[in-house]
Amino acid sequence: MSGWNSLAATAFLALSGAPGGGPATAAGYWPGVGHPRFIYVTGDMHGFPSLAPGRDPGGRFGALAFTLESLAGQAARAVNEGRGQSLVWMGVGANASYQTWLAGVLRLTRARRVEVTDPLALVKTFARQGVIKGYVLYRADPSDRRPYEAQPERQPGYSNSANVATTVASLCSGVIVEEAAEPVFRAMGLRCLEDVRDRDEEWLFATYRHRCNRRLVHVLDPKAPDDRGYAILTQSLCVFGVTPFTERVYAWLKPNSPVVGWNAGDEYRAVSPMSRWGKFLTASNWCSNLTVTSAVRAGQDVPWPSLQVNRQSDVDPLSLTWETDRHYTAFVLSDGDNLQWQMGNFTHHAWYWGAPTRGRFPFGWTACLADLSQVAVPTLQYMATTATANDTAILAEAGYFYADEYGARLADPGRAIEEHMDQVAATMAQLGIHVLELITGGDCRSPAAQEAYRRIARRLRGLDGILVIQYAPYNGGQGEIMWVENREHETIPVIPARYCLWAKLRRPGCGPPAEVAQAINRAEHAGPVTGDGFLDWTIVHAWSRFRQADTTANLRAEEVDEADPAQVADAKAGYEPVGWCIQRLEPQVRVVSPQELVWRTRLYLRTRETLQALARRAGQEDYLRWLEAAPLTTDTERRAAFERLRALGPGPTPAP
Repeated sequence: MSGWNSLAATAFLALSGAPGGGPATAAGYWPGVGHPRFIYVTGDMHGFPSLAPGRDPGGRFGALAFTLESLAGQAARAVNEGRGQSLVWMGVGANASYQTWLAGVLRLTRARRVEVTDPLALVKTFARQGVIKGYVLYRADPSDRRPYEAQPERQPGYSNSANVATTVASLCSGVIVEEAAEPVFRAMGLRCLEDVRDRDEEWLFATYRHRCNRRLVHVLDPKAPDDRGYAILTQSLCVFGVTPFTERVYAWLKPNSPVVGWNAGDEYRAVSPMSRWGKFLTASNWCSNLTVTSAVRAGQDVPWPSLQVNRQSDVDPLSLTWETDRHYTAFVLSDGDNLQWQMGNFTHHAWYWGAPTRGRFPFGWTACLADLSQVAVPTLQYMATTATANDTAILAEAGYFYADEYGARLADPGRAIEEHMDQVAATMAQLGIHVLELITGGDCRSPAAQEAYRRIARRLRGLDGILVIQYAPYNGGQGEIMWVENREHETIPVIPARYCLWAKLRRPGCGPPAEVAQAINRAEHAGPVTGDGFLDWTIVHAWSRFRQADTTANLRAEEVDEADPAQVADAKAGYEPVGWCIQRLEPQVRVVSPQELVWRTRLYLRTRETLQALARRAGQEDYLRWLEAAPLTTDTERRAAFERLRALGPGPTPAP
């Protein structure tokens, strides 16, 4: 079905919650774009010309990049509202990932690619078509700081008029134009729709909030152009900074709305307020071309089964062997909530999904699967197509939020977190994801955290277990297992990380590969598995770099001296350092996937409840009756009960 008719506009309003539309649907908090007939593709944005030599730097952060981002948003709105047939793709240089996503969008939407040699001509083209009616004038932020690296309100001369212009432009069919470049657009015959050079975000909120989308907000640095097209597509407020005003915006948003982008300064101070107001962050401030990649929809353009990353690695618990004298451990990569990374420098990077040796050992990849299934289906399809039997995808939270703080400022925090899980429950089921990763702002064993686990587990279908990290330190829970009941009334584990592969982190269980390996080798393993000391996992800090080194005399020899160019050049992060750690593990240590770790935890530590759950799944009523009276005191008895169920095989399918 063509996506540029009135039906697409109706669908957009229903998803976005824009004036006249309804609330976001489950698993639909990212509004999409209809199918285009044409996709205009510009050259590399890094090579964009200056529009005002001496005043405009040009290139990646120049005035033209800002204007074209806003043009891409207006083009997408026009497609959704039946006023246009074309989308705009801004070139991302030699980035292999984005080249793959563009090829996927063209293939799946059957749109025609149109090369653009003069990006300014695009503005004229869309003006002639009536897609844009003029421009909103803004002033570039002159403060002396790098994007997203400092609190803007502390910088002299800070201006956020680019954010004001982005929101105003979304409401008046305009593009945004920096004041130094205004003569170029006046010469085209465009008129100024509004001048917001001396306006700030508080004025914007007071003046225009009643016309903006209350189901989504953008947190964007005025110094960067990225993501502004999607903000215009969704008629989203654009704000920045960790301030009381930002909290007012979070309070104004509907509960369980995404905060798109990233904020500046201390990470906890940025994420905690939105968590407390029942909002979740999508780290997407460096995403490119979301107005194009979101034109592909899961389940419509691509069948759900072909998006299942874990098709080969899914664990059948009855296929496992019951063992003693073993220690079971798993490794899981951090930061999977980061959408911009997974779209931009994750799948093809040799440190991560693109590692030449990927598949050599079981490994867990946290991923923003719910977000990818909405705005980056080609990325998710690529992961599913290239996954090995040793790759296990884990849903990273469903946005970045602190589970123990979620909704604390609302009247009913429990309801808020339950409704957020409802937003992703169907997607998890469609993708066959059975393990969830969560992060807490404080103690992961606190009453607030445990209440969140209980509520989360009861909302997600087929949840086998939860992995937990603390904000600081990641392994603060020290592997102490908690138990909750899932939606199917099965007892499942909540397992905090016990170890942390993190450079120069000086605390027990943390450090470089050799140090972590030594800690795992010293863990419990003799005799039957009787407690959580036999089962644990390591959170692998995605950004920590190490180098191969002889650690015989110094366990920390793999640490990188940042002042030594040779060491920096040889350093690696992500997948390969985990391999170095595994090479140092002793024979009694069994490295398993995160899903297998969850199942072994259930089988060994909650044997009766787990066998009951498996028998119900298999429809083995006779076994259930036998199990009620069966003694499971010793390891021999537990093993025999497990083997008895395994020998029965699947029974009749239980009635729904």
